[in-house]
Amino acid sequence: MCLPDGTGFGACDCSEVDAGPQDSGSEDSGLEDSGNPDASQDSGRDDGSTGPEDGGPDAGGGWVPYFHDDFESHPVGDTPPRTFSRTTVTREYSYRGAQAARMAIEPEDGGGFGEWGASVPLDPVLREGDELWVRFYVRWPETFQFTAMPFQYLVRVRTEGPMRTFDGHNDFMIANARGPSDVFRTIKEGHGVYESYDGLPVPTETWERYEVYLRFNHRPGMGAARFRVWRDDNLLFDRTDLPTLGEADRVVPAALLFSWWSGEMPPSNHVFVDELTVATSANPPTRRDRFGNVWIGNWPAGD
Repeated sequence: MCLPDGTGFGACDCSEVDAGPQDSGSEDSGLEDSGNPDASQDSGRDDGSTGPEDGGPDAGGGWVPYFHDDFESHPVGDTPPRTFSRTTVTREYSYRGAQAARMAIEPEDGGGFGEWGASVPLDPVLREGDELWVRFYVRWPETFQFTAMPFQYLVRVRTEGPMRTFDGHNDFMIANARGPSDVFRTIKEGHGVYESYDGLPVPTETWERYEVYLRFNHRPGMGAARFRVWRDDNLLFDRTDLPTLGEADRVVPAALLFSWWSGEMPPSNHVFVDELTVATSANPPTRRDRFGNVWIGNWPAGD
């Protein structure tokens, strides 16, 4: 399905598509297969139950995610860990606190892997049945040029075969930043069916929160694979029609932010990112959205 009935967040369209450049030989997750984490039960459940929501305390006290960086502890001008080489800490803008990350790309970077964005390795790697949440805040400058073709990648979750062979990404991307049609898309590379979101355009000079949730399975369907995306408090995508792994033995070694300039002809661009948080089913978030779905939301506000 696209969205729960009555949400009013816009229309979705499911279509066949060429996923675009796979850049399968250029990305190295930098991880060895180190085993399987203890998977939680399906924390993305569909029973509509409620739990702690943003603005209130988390159940059981303070929650510690797998990875979190608010960029407050790094010297201004430094490149923070897990970010690529053109990322620097800045005080020009921040969502919370005094500092954020300025992520940049330049024309000479081409596709920009290693320069543009961030990569959070998952150790141990995730496997079939495991879950992943990736949450961040982003502020697009008015001068940002959304010229990547055919898509502007936002979150890319890499999957690999047992021998580290490339198995594609689960992608959340901007297709038409100006809207109102086809603003965002989601796809599993290799599966070839995208879903698009029609609605408000991508704003500039203001902060938005994006969050991606994946339940990994090589089979589509309720209770198997799942792909959700939130924009602030709005659930844009809730897909069960696609696999999130190519085969049952595939693994998930890394979650990437931006990471590749599709079309490999970037202008001189930069964007501001704050509060980058990654969680897995080994220690899932303790909050729920208004539909009962487990998410990170605006943690740590109210924690």
